Amino acid sequence: MQSWRFLALEASSLRQPDSFNGASILDVHGRHMPATLNRLIKSENGAEFVTARLAGRLTELVENVNGIELDRDEKRQVYSIYVSDVSGNRIPARGLSDGTLRFLALSILEEDPMVTGLICLEEPENGIHPKRLPSMIALLRDIALDPFEPCAEDNPLRQVIVNTHSPSVVAEVPDDSLVVVVERTARFGERLVHSPSFFGLPGTWRAEIDGGSLARGVLIPYLNPIQPHRSSLKSSPRVADREDLQPLLPNFDETL
Repeated sequence: MQSWRFLALEASSLRQPDSFNGASILDVHGRHMPATLNRLIKSENGAEFVTARLAGRLTELVENVNGIELDRDEKRQVYSIYVSDVSGNRIPARGLSDGTLRFLALSILEEDPMVTGLICLEEPENGIHPKRLPSMIALLRDIALDPFEPCAEDNPLRQVIVNTHSPSVVAEVPDDSLVVVVERTARFGERLVHSPSFFGLPGTWRAEIDGGSLARGVLIPYLNPIQPHRSSLKSSPRVADREDLQPLLPNFDETL
């Protein structure tokens, strides 16, 4: 359990520069991102390799990224991260969006072989455009150990667990990676006790190990259906109720 790390990345921490003599590993709030990048650059004896990979990863989220630069301020004795765009603008970390900063921090973490163990993260979809969620899911999968390759410096022993209520995330992850948490109620004497039960999807190895069965109807709300409008109150029509959008929306079958 000493290797468990719960990431609660905060924008204010991600935007901070780092002292030349400070810590050089990303903490749970996202501090020390510049110093960590400096250590990774030195470990490869050149900035172009690490920064090029990070810039390539970041282009999956922000299309106009051209490069990533670590700035050394000798007068103030601090490191700062800058992102350059295709127009030649240099944008400091403090000028990046929260979602971009979180994505960059996770990309640096993925590069760092010193980070091992279990990494826990809540709601990875926060601050990410829905169209870019597949890039976030791919990054989280790359952070984790590839079980089909030997454990090594370029494939460190790491596991990633995220929790989410986002249909877009649930729909994107591999089916054998998904664990659905269902509340169960049991009676002990005169008391009702509520507890969680964990289920893998039918046909996956998780379901075989757990030995439980998940009703399809439990999963349907996580696959982005548009539920029928039940309100009897007079109100403006919802976006989901527009006639011109109906052919584009998924059907919702409450009988499942």
